[in-house]
Amino acid sequence: MPNASMHHVVNLTDISLRAAKRCCVAGATEAAEGACFDAELHLHFDQICVRASEPSGTSAALLHCCTLDQVEARDRCLAGLPRSHDGDLEVAGVGAGSKPPPPQAPPEFKGDICKEHAEENARLYDWLVWEFSLRYPLTSLSLPVMLAGGYITGVTTCCLVEQEHTACLAALDEEFKNKVAHKIFKAKKQCQLLKSMEKHDFQDMILVVVSQQSPSLSVDESKRIALRVENSTRNCCLKHADGFCLYTKSAIHDEICLDKGILSHHPRLAQCCRSLGSPRLRCSQGVTEKFHSILDTSSLLSLEEQCRFSHDQPEEMHD
Repeated sequence: MPNASMHHVVNLTDISLRAAKRCCVAGATEAAEGACFDAELHLHFDQICVRASEPSGTSAALLHCCTLDQVEARDRCLAGLPRSHDGDLEVAGVGAGSKPPPPQAPPEFKGDICKEHAEENARLYDWLVWEFSLRYPLTSLSLPVMLAGGYITGVTTCCLVEQEHTACLAALDEEFKNKVAHKIFKAKKQCQLLKSMEKHDFQDMILVVVSQQSPSLSVDESKRIALRVENSTRNCCLKHADGFCLYTKSAIHDEICLDKGILSHHPRLAQCCRSLGSPRLRCSQGVTEKFHSILDTSSLLSLEEQCRFSHDQPEEMHD
């Protein structure tokens, strides 16, 4: 297991344990615990910005995040920055146009991956999530989680079911290289689609998907999520033309889960947001109660446009 990735996993573990000791108090309400964990995360980012204020060649990207007025916007901006080899946010030397590493399966382990799987499965999973997140820094959180979960499932089969572990693991690596390469291809198609469409047309297309995925959202809430998806995808396509800019249905639910205003009005969605990856997607898709007026796309799009966007949604949005 590479020292770089494990170092970061250990750092995250230390932060989480510190937060758990402070926040998991007997008798505390769920809301109080959640607020405490949020405060711990804000404190962690506060410390990063204090370091960034020192005259040490701080990157423009990091300075930009730390100068944002709203704490939530700052934390979200910092969470999306590239990491250094030791897993920390790079305080210096990060160019705005830095590119993610090329697509590939997780690197080979120096030790016995089946032994690692048997003895430290949770740590192996956390490391895989970090590795995928590091390679694709501008994608949604659910996608690295899904990739890590799929890889762990393959490792489990190879180590516990198949007799030839080495051959099975080699085939798994090749399968993942092909799977990730396919997602990269779809991401490039999505960037081409975005560039070929007018800004409002792309937003309308995303808006239809948002209304289908989360019918309980109000018109304004759906528009807000669609705008975020459009902006994030556009920024990714501009900065990382060969990067991992794929926005799927999972990404839409990730954006919803980052909006505390929406979650405060939709408690069942808030429950879904406690999970990640496929479980979050399945849970969120099942939330259909209507707290506000439902998005009526007929007031926004012509019948012809509705049919076209609903029928011809790009393959990239069907994951």
